[in-house]
Amino acid sequence: MAVPRALVLCSFVLAQCAALDDLCSRHVEVVSKTVANQGKFAVWDASLKVLLYVDAPACSTSSSVATASCDWSGSIVYAFNPVDHSTHEVMSFKTATVGSIMPRRDGGGAVMAITDSDTSTIRTMDIDPITLKGSNLQVIVTLPSSAVGKFNNGNCDAEGRYWVGTFNYGHEELWQGKVWVLRPAADGHGYGVSVGIDHIGHPNGLFWRNNGTELLFSRMYLNVVEKYDYSMAEGKVVGKGSILAREPASEKASDDSNAKLFDSMCGFKDGSFLVTGPHLGVLRYFGADGQHKCDIKMPIAPATFVASCAFVGDDLYIPTGRNGGSPDGPGGWLYRIRGVAGGVEANSCDVKAPAVSLVV
Repeated sequence: MAVPRALVLCSFVLAQCAALDDLCSRHVEVVSKTVANQGKFAVWDASLKVLLYVDAPACSTSSSVATASCDWSGSIVYAFNPVDHSTHEVMSFKTATVGSIMPRRDGGGAVMAITDSDTSTIRTMDIDPITLKGSNLQVIVTLPSSAVGKFNNGNCDAEGRYWVGTFNYGHEELWQGKVWVLRPAADGHGYGVSVGIDHIGHPNGLFWRNNGTELLFSRMYLNVVEKYDYSMAEGKVVGKGSILAREPASEKASDDSNAKLFDSMCGFKDGSFLVTGPHLGVLRYFGADGQHKCDIKMPIAPATFVASCAFVGDDLYIPTGRNGGSPDGPGGWLYRIRGVAGGVEANSCDVKAPAVSLVV
């Protein structure tokens, strides 16, 4: 006898919910001991079959020096291969800050948001599928000179539009941050940017849910997750956002030294989501209604750093950071939780490299 489709879907949802009930008690395993100072912006590249993530700002000193002695500058892009547990350095930057990296839909490369000095650019990069070395950086958009601050965190919607935030570090109370949207230029040549969300203190994670009709957006300075209605056809938020989750109850993190800061995000098909707590070494798990369920404690010192999460099938990956602490780990290692059903892998970006090579 055929099983009704509704019953199958119901059984799937129940199985997923049961699998997530014990999420915060799952075993967390180490998969790479390559140490990052601040591991961020993790994303699965389905074409290359690697997890891409960024160490930024990297601590360029090579010994067990104190935090104050670190040269807090530059970035390193890493690729982790889950088959052989190898970690590869894709590209490094001495001074530039890589504020986001996403795989390109046409495969074999990435799109990155890079701030160097006072200039913020969106660039494409080729990645060799064998060596995993990056090359051929090409600028496709430079933000207006009026843009203040640096890039921080990005994601792509189901149509491949690249959303990426900027903020003025240390001056969040001025609300100069924005989330930019990369779109093909109206004349059909190249790309342009427009502002998708404005007047932000500190932008962070972006997660589309409910078939792309809602955008969840985490903001660190306020420590809130906002919910926006989203038009996939137009690639924009509709109306004003509403607060879905908040921690603490006060209006900014500086009001509470114990505030569990909201940083990057990843989410589930049922609409529930995870928000990283960088300075407490946790992932915070929230239901679809924004109610806090539990914290996943990472096996690192609270003073170290966790600010990224990404799904690869039923595996949840969490880069961490030593944040100027011990160069020997466990802060800064890459971790994984197996068997986490229903996680949403990030979309790739429909961003093409320029047809003619540019010197950058």
